[in-house]
Amino acid sequence: QKTAYEMRISDWSSDVCSSDLFPSHDKGGGELVDPFDWKRRSLFQARMKIMSALFGMALVLRLIAWIALGAIWRPEMIEEHDVAWNLVKTGEYYYDYLGARQHSFGYPMYPFIMAGLFKLLGLNTVLIGFFHLLVSASLAPLTYALGRLVCREREAWIAGILVALHPGLIVYACKWHQMPMVSAVYLLFFIGLFRGGCDRAGPGITLGLLAAFGTLLRSTTMALAPCALIYQWLLKKRKAGASLCLVAFFIGIAPWAIRNYGHYNTLVFLGTTTGEAFWRGNHANASGTALSLDNQALFNKA
Repeated sequence: QKTAYEMRISDWSSDVCSSDLFPSHDKGGGELVDPFDWKRRSLFQARMKIMSALFGMALVLRLIAWIALGAIWRPEMIEEHDVAWNLVKTGEYYYDYLGARQHSFGYPMYPFIMAGLFKLLGLNTVLIGFFHLLVSASLAPLTYALGRLVCREREAWIAGILVALHPGLIVYACKWHQMPMVSAVYLLFFIGLFRGGCDRAGPGITLGLLAAFGTLLRSTTMALAPCALIYQWLLKKRKAGASLCLVAFFIGIAPWAIRNYGHYNTLVFLGTTTGEAFWRGNHANASGTALSLDNQALFNKA
């Protein structure tokens, strides 16, 4: 006779949420649910209220820190914002760095997003900063939603609250930085995957394009698409959607790689500053910053 687990694996269908694979051992904490199942109207409305509360809590805390740290008027900016401004002024992606013009400095997606915000809002630090706060605050309800797919209500609540209260996430929300966007991509990807997104072609392609978007924000996100194929293989589920996820991922990356090939006449997958980033943290005068321990530019010590 088959065990209940074997029956669940063999009888898998695209209509079954992947959280059904995880039996509930709760003794009073509720069963696993899909927080986005709008057909169960009362549960859907209850989950949306919880997610709204988490979002509101996270946003209020970030607003307080934003004002208290003075970031509302003096945001901390990075090199990618210069790249974005160059895109606005000249329509060309570049950064003048160490006496040379870099045509693939860093990861491209965040500068393009910022260039769009500069064109739409100008240099309005309040509105652009508030956009970053909204992205960061969304991490709390997304964490809760992912939690409800893989664990019980109590654990999902705790996870969402911890993300809302996390000091590092609050501080990063006050900066103009891509890290909250990268985190949101991770959460959205796994929410889609655990809801059976790779069981069908369309959602699988969407997840692949989401992984490509995340990789163009930060290269570590490139691990997401292979994770989908491994997930489908481990659960002995249909792999067509995961295969299309991989194909869509490479299609999403291809335009930038082709553009780089046109500049360098060689394959540059994402950017040309990876070697320097590695060197900055792995040499005799490394300090973890762009300055040496005696506050001189690292390249003066090279």
